[in-house]
Amino acid sequence: MRVVAAKYDVPVSAVALNWVISKGAIPLGGAKNRQQAEQNAKALTFTLSPEEVEELSAKSFTGKT
Repeated sequence: MRVVAAKYDVPVSAVALNWVISKGAIPLGGAKNRQQAEQNAKALTFTLSPEEVEELSAKSFTGKT
């Protein structure tokens, strides 16, 4: 995620939120202050390539409910 974040010049949190969006879900990114809200908003400033989505998906895991 750090490599992708550096490519798009965004925080890692924005990459994570963008990945969730690319999967068709609506992320619920929490923000305790203005800086975090601004970082989260950067998720909407770029689009992950299909290859990037696939690579990040391959490194993800399914949680337990």
